[in-house]
Amino acid sequence: MNAITAIFDIGKTNKKCIVFDSQWSVIYKEQQEFDEILDDEGFPCEDLSTLQQWIFNQLDTLLWELKIKVTHLNFSTYGASWVHLDAQGERVGYLYNYLKPVDEEVQHQFYTLYGPEAEFTAHTGSPNSGMLNSGMQLYWLKHKRPDLFKHIQTSVHFPQYLSSLFTKQHLSDFTSIGCHTALWDYTKKKYHHWVEQEQLTSKLPAITSSETTYSIHYMGVPLTVGTGMHDSSAALYPYLKMATRPFLLLSTGTWIVVLNPFTSSGALKTANPSLFYMQPNGTAVQAVRVFLGKEYEEQLEKIASHFGVTKEELNSIGFQSKYTPETLTQPVFQWIHLDKHPELMHTKWDALPHPEVAVHTLVFALTSLLAKQIREEIQLEGIEEFYIEGGFSKNTVFLTYLSHFFPEVTLYKTDTAVGSALGAAMVLGATENNAEELRQKFNRKPFHSVLKA
Repeated sequence: MNAITAIFDIGKTNKKCIVFDSQWSVIYKEQQEFDEILDDEGFPCEDLSTLQQWIFNQLDTLLWELKIKVTHLNFSTYGASWVHLDAQGERVGYLYNYLKPVDEEVQHQFYTLYGPEAEFTAHTGSPNSGMLNSGMQLYWLKHKRPDLFKHIQTSVHFPQYLSSLFTKQHLSDFTSIGCHTALWDYTKKKYHHWVEQEQLTSKLPAITSSETTYSIHYMGVPLTVGTGMHDSSAALYPYLKMATRPFLLLSTGTWIVVLNPFTSSGALKTANPSLFYMQPNGTAVQAVRVFLGKEYEEQLEKIASHFGVTKEELNSIGFQSKYTPETLTQPVFQWIHLDKHPELMHTKWDALPHPEVAVHTLVFALTSLLAKQIREEIQLEGIEEFYIEGGFSKNTVFLTYLSHFFPEVTLYKTDTAVGSALGAAMVLGATENNAEELRQKFNRKPFHSVLKA
């Protein structure tokens, strides 16, 4: 029987149900958005009850109404999020939002005990990011919400919790543990000593690979169910299966996340303040995360307003060869979200006589910042290819300047809107992963820069 795989790909905003056939073609896709609810302190958070009901309803629709013979099921979700359970397996508290502020007093206390901060970051691959370091949530609960914490018997990462609704197995997986949680010591390949010191290990389920599966029956239908994956690691998985040479993946959107799955063990000890993720088997993935897409969009709005044009017109501007890097080296833009130029109190509009110049100048400056951070924080030895997915993969100005900063590599632009879901499907091992078919599926095309011609 051919494998039919259903994936629930849960983002902060969009919740998707995507079904693949045995050739990894999408045969069904449903997308939903849910209003957030307020947690017990009045901060917005995921409406987990509504989400769970939607997941069960969607699966029922697939099986009984649409008669799709689903054989495999898995989950990819955003990270840095826990579901806490009591001794009876009932939820305790909320799925707290990773944007929820953490008391400065709590963070100061934490780094006083387990720092210094720079050393802690180097070991855990987790720059200080508040609740985005999901381990900090456990520390916060223990020290600021002891009334709630005492009822927690098990804390389960979000993707593994959704899986457990079907398998009844409470597990941790490497991709969730490894996504800037501040829990894992990459140098020792185990939980950081602070986790044991705070007596949290008893609340953390056994660790397994994301490739682990369970055979269950759902309403009489046999299903192979995965343990769930962190979405960034899931998005990386198909590239690992189709690439023939070492590469970096640049996932571009509101954030640009750069992933190096070929990080050597030496880089773990010598890298500049590094962010790390993990592959399903526990292998470290060196990363850089930059708020570049958000900066680009907001600066584009300012350019459009200044020149009286639309953002659509600006986005349609392709690379013009007269704007070589040598002509665009001076700081012009006052950044909104990125590091500020101390000498710039506002954007130098007199240096931007028309929209075409402004767009090229903006993209060159942003690409220069990204390239600098990649060079400083990512190990590039042996890297021969960059894969670029997401919005910037269609931006020839960005691709041209990126090629300028990295002349030693080949850029490949890819086209897929289901990368995380596809990775979560492939990891189940339901179908042999043919590299050439995957390259075609991703519409993998080399980018030829005119600057290299």
